[in-house]
Amino acid sequence: MFRTETITCVNLSAYTGYIDIEARHLFFYFFESRNDPAKDDVIFWTNGGELYCEQSCVAVHATCLSGPGCSSSLGVYVELGPCRVVNDTSTVFHPESWNSNANIFFVDQPIGVGFSYADYGETVVGRTPVA
Repeated sequence: MFRTETITCVNLSAYTGYIDIEARHLFFYFFESRNDPAKDDVIFWTNGGELYCEQSCVAVHATCLSGPGCSSSLGVYVELGPCRVVNDTSTVFHPESWNSNANIFFVDQPIGVGFSYADYGETVVGRTPVA
């Protein structure tokens, strides 16, 4: 399942959806390269790690679940995505975005983080299941 939207701060198409693996569904954002999508590389981005997640969330005054992964929304809206969040209602163009010369998948992982989910409610609560 994919949804396409035009991101107003940059006038490009963004795709969202799920990578379905049996009863597990990993949420993703996808942004095409601003340069040459057909020829540019593809980056598979995941925010992750308990310490990194907590530090990033504190920096943007957000709440984040501690655990082995983190929502990739931090990467999209705060770090390297095509737009930067300026306040509760607006975004601005991010000229140094990594999608200037690459196609990027931002993935929420593991299951239970961000918009990723499992049909039967499984979540990862420690490091052992991830390993």
